Amino acid sequence: MNNTLSEVSLNVAAADFGKYIKNLPEFKTFEEAQATFNNDSEAQLLMENYNNKVQSLQLMQQMGQPQEKLQQEFEAMNNELEKNAVLTQLLESRDILIEKLQTINADLSDLIGFDFASLAKPPSSCCS
Repeated sequence: MNNTLSEVSLNVAAADFGKYIKNLPEFKTFEEAQATFNNDSEAQLLMENYNNKVQSLQLMQQMGQPQEKLQQEFEAMNNELEKNAVLTQLLESRDILIEKLQTINADLSDLIGFDFASLAKPPSSCCS
């Protein structure tokens, strides 16, 4: 496949755009928080236990089983998550980065006339 001038320009622009995003202060803060999380086994275990509890609660809800005890455990673990500085920083920096990327998407979508990020979602046969 031969690249036309516009395809080459688009590839260069996309690479520049990727570099721009990687150099955002919000991205760098998130990367630092992710690295800290990756080096903290206590935070990782806490997050793993939390995710397992969420899955168990969802499964019990789907099966229509009583969930009160599991819900109480979930709330206790949620409180533990909020007390863990590493997880708090990771989740806050993630939310700030997402907000920045949503702003960028809105600007780009305005320029091209449709929701740019919606094209990045994989096609789904569910719930169309």
